[in-house]
Amino acid sequence: MRASVDEFSWIGIMMSGRTINNLRYADDIVLIATSQEGLQTLIDKLSTVSHEYGLEINAKKTKVLVASKDATVVQVTCNNLPLEQVQSFRYLGSTITDTCDCRVEITAHLGMAKAAAKSLTSLWKDRSLNTQLKSRLMQTLVWSVAMYGCEA
Repeated sequence: MRASVDEFSWIGIMMSGRTINNLRYADDIVLIATSQEGLQTLIDKLSTVSHEYGLEINAKKTKVLVASKDATVVQVTCNNLPLEQVQSFRYLGSTITDTCDCRVEITAHLGMAKAAAKSLTSLWKDRSLNTQLKSRLMQTLVWSVAMYGCEA
């Protein structure tokens, strides 16, 4: 979004001394605001700049998520169309929830690891492979799936 550095400095979250109010990857944009007014301002500016370049935001595909301990309903619009508020969505392979709960993500990773382990049943039963090799295979092919995207 073309704007002066200070124009939107009041919207977003502070990280390492910088205000972050959007994350962009390919054709996806996540807007971050700490208030409904701030989010509406960001959406309006994004829509205006998009129109200048002949692009349009699809309001049907655009969702709003409020991360809060309390259930909070917001009314945000894009091009005069109300945006749907959701409790969770997938972004870059991770599930983001309104409660910031990571149990869904952990359960999904453990399920994928269990499926990976099960797919290797013939290796686990193979008596010609020693225990040390099976352990290394478990670390490489199963644990890596379970731990993908985790910080340690």
